[in-house]
Amino acid sequence: MNERSSFTNVGSPAFIVGMPRSGTTLLSMQLNRHRDVAVAPETHYYDKFRPWRWPAERKLPDFIHKILSDPVLTAFEFTDFEVNDIVTRVQAGQNPGHPRLLQLMLATWARRHRKTVLVEKTPSHAFHLSQIRADFPGGRFLHVVRDPRDVLVSLREVPWRRRSVLGHVGDWARCARLQDKLGANLLEVRYEDLVNDTDRVLARVSDFLGVESGAWLEQEALPLNYDPIREPWKRGASLAPDPSRIGRWRNVLDQPTLYAVDSKLGGLLESEGYRRSGVSRPATYPLRLALWWLTALLLCLRRSARRIARRIRRSSGALVAW
Repeated sequence: MNERSSFTNVGSPAFIVGMPRSGTTLLSMQLNRHRDVAVAPETHYYDKFRPWRWPAERKLPDFIHKILSDPVLTAFEFTDFEVNDIVTRVQAGQNPGHPRLLQLMLATWARRHRKTVLVEKTPSHAFHLSQIRADFPGGRFLHVVRDPRDVLVSLREVPWRRRSVLGHVGDWARCARLQDKLGANLLEVRYEDLVNDTDRVLARVSDFLGVESGAWLEQEALPLNYDPIREPWKRGASLAPDPSRIGRWRNVLDQPTLYAVDSKLGGLLESEGYRRSGVSRPATYPLRLALWWLTALLLCLRRSARRIARRIRRSSGALVAW
């Protein structure tokens, strides 16, 4: 293995965050064209694994094997050798714990592709900033921002939408305020700029990450950092940026939805460089609002039922083992 791909030559990861369907996968695929930058598949580490209690030393191998074999991490395609190597390095490290494990997962992906700059991309990690900053002090963040109306259109095209319109609008507002929390440790990347002026945006991102801005590889030679079977909605990110995906909301969203975006986001929408649609309050808006709240309630109940079911299954498994 050459020096550029060794574990000792990698640092703490940067993080790509933002609303789902905001262009985070497009940015990650473009960054993977860089000679030194490795954007790994989504880990959902802070959504799923970080809350797990770190085990005692004797249980550590099983704990790590359980994480690395989780279906969420299918796209990593860890080999048995890589898994055992990660376990050994976690055990041998001075600070074993979740941050070290995540770093080694990303470093393994980077080493496999002979790269050294680690980037993690899970959009929902935008909602775990406090924990990430505690785990990786001084960590850098790339925040992808897209017109929230186009985000809503894109969310209609995926099978896993888990929020109501109001919930998605609220999440977009939370993401838009990340700059206030992170300051110079965050670089905001507008989806529209990434599509229309890709080279200029990538030069800015390269400077932010501290890598050479001209070291780009051929698109055809890149490995996918997602599973095209489990995540077919991401296939478009492997192609050249498509300007026709900007502004689709004008032909898709109805007036109640547009009014909701204008009224809920207000000046925040304009501060991000997006004009309000300017529609008047529709007569049907109160009814639509009630339906959105009902949808939000039903989705919340469904998530709670799933959590309870998982706890029951874990408890049942523990009883059987006992």
